Amino acid sequence: MTMTKKVMGASALSILVAGAAWAEGPVSWWYETATPAQQDVVARNIVQPFQAANAGTTLNIEYRGAGLDNQIRIALLSGSGPDIVYTGGPSYVAPMARAGQLLALDSYAETYGWNDSILPVFLEMGRYDGALYALPKTYETLGLYYNKTLFETHGWQVPTTLEDLETVADAMLAEGIIPFASGNALWRPTNEHYVTIALNAVAGPENVYKALTGEIPWTAEPFVAAITRLNDWWQKGYFGPNYFSISGEQQVSMLAAGQAGMMPSGTWQFQHIPTYFPQNNAEAGFVGFPSAADVGEPVFSAGRRVDLLHRLGVAQSRWGGGGHRLYLLGGYLRGDECRMAGRMEHAAVGSVGGRAAARCAAALHHGDAESGAIRVRG
Repeated sequence: MTMTKKVMGASALSILVAGAAWAEGPVSWWYETATPAQQDVVARNIVQPFQAANAGTTLNIEYRGAGLDNQIRIALLSGSGPDIVYTGGPSYVAPMARAGQLLALDSYAETYGWNDSILPVFLEMGRYDGALYALPKTYETLGLYYNKTLFETHGWQVPTTLEDLETVADAMLAEGIIPFASGNALWRPTNEHYVTIALNAVAGPENVYKALTGEIPWTAEPFVAAITRLNDWWQKGYFGPNYFSISGEQQVSMLAAGQAGMMPSGTWQFQHIPTYFPQNNAEAGFVGFPSAADVGEPVFSAGRRVDLLHRLGVAQSRWGGGGHRLYLLGGYLRGDECRMAGRMEHAAVGSVGGRAAARCAAALHHGDAESGAIRVRG
């Protein structure tokens, strides 16, 4: 499939709902890395409409970069930090919820219809000990990008099986081309993306589910085979010689320049395609990562990126006991996704959220799990 700007994801944090009765004052939100163009999109489509609809309230977004997760953790431990907590995934929620740092959102989910407007599987990821603490910002998935122009030049076929994948990868090595543009320079958990891909492609999702539910151990043969195959790819040089010094954006640059032929990664990489492929007179493609014969079709692993959580003390001490200020930032996951996708296509900040996601972004959703929450200042 050919990728175009239209496929670029739009933030699920689109225009904020107006008309709620709030106490005046600032709302602070620490955000991840964003380019100047992306920051402009956030300002125009989130900050400005939000402030216009809620006189006397300002939304202050600080772009904290790759160190955001550690900064959030330290701030919460010290009793400070932003009003809106933006995390790297649902797994970050449990420790904060156990420590009483987050506001439970169940009553707001009922009041504002989140149970109907957010896909149930992603809503459940934000629960801990029966309570809802985190809302998804985006849905994403993992797949296989490839340099379509490079493939056509060399007469390579897009792989549909693991055997095809390895045949093409070996041919790339013979030409001095890195098979997989990859690296974890700015995000060490990138390692887990490749483990996820291998487990789903080789062991299969049914076995992954059995392991998650305790039916079989993670040391079972299907998982040994998956990790062995992943290690074989590493040992053969599929991941290149500079894995530990290459960032996500550099991966796209390598792929566009033909230094690498394929890139196993997530839909968040679509934002970099318009930057690098046109200047290299190249065209990008995206397909599901091939699966083993006994697994069948490619598996698109589902996850949510960047949850929003309320800091507990904020809703109680500064917002008159109500959490509906935060609901506006986390809750607009319905109705306007397609319009926002069009407005944000040239500076994407994520994948489209809500039930309209599949309609607006060609089903390129879910993926690696990042999350956010709402904290309370106590």
